[in-house]
Amino acid sequence: MKKLLEKGFIISKTEFIAYLECPFQFYLLKSLNKAKEQSKEPDYSNYEKFLQDGLKKHLWLQKFYENYGTEILNNNHPVLKEPDKKESWKQDFLDFEIKRYKQDTIFWKPIEVEYYLRNDSLCGKIDRIDQIDDQGNCRIVEYKSSPNMHDEAELLFYAFLLTSQLPIQELPTISKVSEMGVYYYKHNEYYNTQITNEILTSFGINLEEIRVKMMNPRSIKKNRDCDFTFKNCLYREICQRIQINCQKIIGL
Repeated sequence: MKKLLEKGFIISKTEFIAYLECPFQFYLLKSLNKAKEQSKEPDYSNYEKFLQDGLKKHLWLQKFYENYGTEILNNNHPVLKEPDKKESWKQDFLDFEIKRYKQDTIFWKPIEVEYYLRNDSLCGKIDRIDQIDDQGNCRIVEYKSSPNMHDEAELLFYAFLLTSQLPIQELPTISKVSEMGVYYYKHNEYYNTQITNEILTSFGINLEEIRVKMMNPRSIKKNRDCDFTFKNCLYREICQRIQINCQKIIGL
């Protein structure tokens, strides 16, 4: 575990959010991710059912513009393919995108979906990047089932990461991240907000403070609200077996 905390380690978006939820969860996740790096192909077979379901939904959303985008761009009202008709949330999203297209026919289609970014300290995959004007401004969009208290932090993580990489050769029309949004497919709700340089600067300072804490073994402790949220924690079984005061078990 000590090697994971060496200066220069890369933080993924998932690890960042895990630390905000519970520092102990972060260290467990970091250990698991390190093990996965040894495997060439990701293995989702052991994921809990709701995680596998989430992956399937993200895959459908990722391919939405490939499957239905041309018809929408041609001002047609596409009909869902037979397998997709069984899930009402897909019709909701189709209707939402048709409405969005009517509001902005020029910049409706995303310039990237599932876009992976990595620098010397951060990495993550953005669900969608939209160009919003001809002045180089863009919007990052995430897909989620339901609201979570850390949604804004996740969006800012991506906005900060993308901003740190600009300009990008693959995204020649983009020079600034000025908006961030999230679509909750379970509720058919969309929220959008502006991003300023001041907001990103403040987030960057906060992120660096968190990074310093991550590198301190003394910060490995459960969230004080753990007893209330424990039943929903993916690491509950491991956490039950490992006592915080036995840090040597995980190499600290």
